[in-house]
Amino acid sequence: YNKELTPELKEKLSKIKHIALDMDGTIYMGSNIFPFTIGFLEDMTKAGVGYSFLTNNPTKSVADYLHKLEGMGIHADEGNMYTTSLAAIDYIKETYPKAKRLFMVGTSSMISQFEKAGFESCTDSPDDVPDVLVVAFDTTLTYSKLCRAAWWASQGIPYIATNPYRVCPTDQRTVLVDCGSLQKCIEHATGRKPDIVLGKPDPTMLDGIMHRHGLKPEEIAMVGDRIYSYYVFIGYYIYKYRKHVMKGKMIPAGIFVVCMALNYGLTYAATLQDGEHYEHLLEYGNPLLALAAAMAFLMLVRLKKSEFNPSEQAKKWIDRFCGCSFGIYLIHIMFLDVYKRNIKPETFSAWIMIPVVSVGLVLLSFGCVWLIRKTKTGRKIM
Repeated sequence: YNKELTPELKEKLSKIKHIALDMDGTIYMGSNIFPFTIGFLEDMTKAGVGYSFLTNNPTKSVADYLHKLEGMGIHADEGNMYTTSLAAIDYIKETYPKAKRLFMVGTSSMISQFEKAGFESCTDSPDDVPDVLVVAFDTTLTYSKLCRAAWWASQGIPYIATNPYRVCPTDQRTVLVDCGSLQKCIEHATGRKPDIVLGKPDPTMLDGIMHRHGLKPEEIAMVGDRIYSYYVFIGYYIYKYRKHVMKGKMIPAGIFVVCMALNYGLTYAATLQDGEHYEHLLEYGNPLLALAAAMAFLMLVRLKKSEFNPSEQAKKWIDRFCGCSFGIYLIHIMFLDVYKRNIKPETFSAWIMIPVVSVGLVLLSFGCVWLIRKTKTGRKIM
């Protein structure tokens, strides 16, 4: 974490007028409030910074959450709360304005929140067809309810989920299976994913708070406890409000793209003009490649500082690719030599052949290395 504030960070923080605070695992854990929470909220109030409580846990209604916060010594009203239930209600009303009846996988408190907003709850019956299927974190889940949700998902009913979390934080010695895990269960059973997953990191959550308080993107900050979720959340907002992002932050990426585009464009043009494979621009001494490499290194340094934390599946693929990289480099040269000896550039359009061959070489190289790594000797070498 930053022990000292840079001038740039101070300038950004000076624009903050509101803080969106995650609840579970951020201001309290289970039924225990963190010792710094009250003091932090008091400091924000003194500084003139407002705050909202944002949670992906829809098991309780807004009234339930306010009662819980009051019991912990936190004074708040409905204007301070924004849950995934509220986000789902807003989304359904905007996207499916005629929808009235919902089949909901959720607690009675969550269902009461939807009923308060004017919706009706469908029964667990194949004859009670809903307009929308809503799947949420449900601590009262029954097997019958899960099967009925899977049935409606398989029938093509509009299907929304309230958050992507796999588990819910707890101070108890157990695992609280959350909405993301229920989505996976339904997906395995039916082959269908939700049409949309609301809640953090979907920007719908912050949109609701910004509209409610009349805020600009640079005037709100997000505080949470799950780094894998908030990187995605930040990514959504960087794209959605990309015009607000400082152009200077995009300079390395821009230079990298321009250098590589120029390099490949000139190579294509020279190949077409000479009728031979033009390789001089692909040599390591080429200043365009050197500058692109420098910008790529700069981007990687920044990526390292952000503590990039990919999923386990992504880690496996990164490991496979890195483990094969040297072998891919050697093998693609052999394929490239074969291509150069047997195919003349004037035979096909370079604009078609070069991309096709590039992709083909990568696939063939990776496939060969993958096969080699299946042998004991190959694994030692690669």
